[in-house]
Amino acid sequence: MRNEIILYLNGNKHRVSGEQAYWPLSRYIREEAGQTGTKVVCAEGDCGACTLFVSNHNSDDFYSINSCISPLFANDGKHIVTIEGLSLLQEGSHAVSEAMVKGNGAQCGFCSPGFVMALTDLFEHNKTVNEQMIKDYTTGNLCRCTGYIDIIKSSLLVDYSKYQSVKDFFLTAKHIAELTTLSQESVCLNFDGRTIAIVTSLEELYSYRTKFPYAKLIASATDLGVLMNKGMSQEQEFIFIGKIASLNTLSVEDDYINIGANITLTEVQRELQEFYPEFSEFLDEFASPQIKNKGTLVGNIANGSPIGDTLPFLVSIEAVLVISSIKGTRELPISKFYKGYKDFDLESDEIIIAVKLPKPVSGAILKLYKVANRTHLDIATVSAAFYLKMSNSNSFEQLHIVYGGVGPTVLRLNEIEKRYLGEPFSLETFEKIGTDISNFIKPLTDVRGSAQFRKTVARNLLSKLYYDLGGA
Repeated sequence: MRNEIILYLNGNKHRVSGEQAYWPLSRYIREEAGQTGTKVVCAEGDCGACTLFVSNHNSDDFYSINSCISPLFANDGKHIVTIEGLSLLQEGSHAVSEAMVKGNGAQCGFCSPGFVMALTDLFEHNKTVNEQMIKDYTTGNLCRCTGYIDIIKSSLLVDYSKYQSVKDFFLTAKHIAELTTLSQESVCLNFDGRTIAIVTSLEELYSYRTKFPYAKLIASATDLGVLMNKGMSQEQEFIFIGKIASLNTLSVEDDYINIGANITLTEVQRELQEFYPEFSEFLDEFASPQIKNKGTLVGNIANGSPIGDTLPFLVSIEAVLVISSIKGTRELPISKFYKGYKDFDLESDEIIIAVKLPKPVSGAILKLYKVANRTHLDIATVSAAFYLKMSNSNSFEQLHIVYGGVGPTVLRLNEIEKRYLGEPFSLETFEKIGTDISNFIKPLTDVRGSAQFRKTVARNLLSKLYYDLGGA
């Protein structure tokens, strides 16, 4: 078992131990490796100035992440490419950087490396692009000078015939072979009373859970990385599960889609486009590409926030959690997992290893809503999921109503659902449902909205649902 972190940075091997293993990846790159093109502004994963590339599970591709909230230890066995790495691909400027210069896409220039890396992700995976794709891939990048128009124009000037692939240059057969070997090696680091265990199998995980029952279990750390940066994390022990290959599975079975604990939201979004396009498109508002490339669906479930964006959807379709420990494996409907605020039906030695999504019922309709202070990349004030099916007589044959942000946990309104089965599709019916919901929920007042505001929004969403479903 190794006692150091090993990763590649722009083609060169780096060995890291001691305090640096706990640093944000961005800090190590800037302060130790001297690659200062990677900038740090927000240290919260919001501005994108720290964007860089990291190799994926299979070490056969790259994706962009926010390095400011990625603990260095979470990148063991990975290949990292920064803005400086692009200059190694060919003589002169990289095609994306050249287009930014040609189109005057930089003003102060501080955000530019992050934009270039986000746009390189776009061109790395698409031969042709349009303005909307550019906007989608740079959703997580902020320009303080408000130079967005020129950045978009510059992006359209990229000459793809001159584009050199990051993957082809940095993921050679030699690199892939070594990264594959590193991905199969466990790591245990001890420094100043702190412990990091990086495990490669469930059996090894169970063993460390016994030794360190209070250790923080992480797969991506998109939430923990922020807390660590802000001095709000007191954890001294960590178990990283991102290298457990059996959790890197996403499979489509006869009746359900099985999503392993290490599967990223980007992978989920791509796979569910066929089965739940409403949810797949909803994820565009969930987070930036950099966050979705790192964050996991199971991580969002385990975090258990009552305003977690994926939870109303998962509860509405009656997803099932696969929970495992050394004693065995059990399955639990997600609606029974949340007992109270951050209180879960989960023993100290158990982990969620997968979530099973039933395939949609024929004729069923899914509608998802999120009300926030801004459309993209914001925390919800109120969220809702409606999963319904109408009978031949245009009355409710099936009705699932789930709300987030109106209680200590995500809330499914079973009694109200039963009350309106068989009721006709009409504005009056939807308005009655909305009134019943408003009268039932007991939300809190906080900085995002008052209790009364949340009640009003929850009620009005039913009217919106009616018109969105074709009501007149």
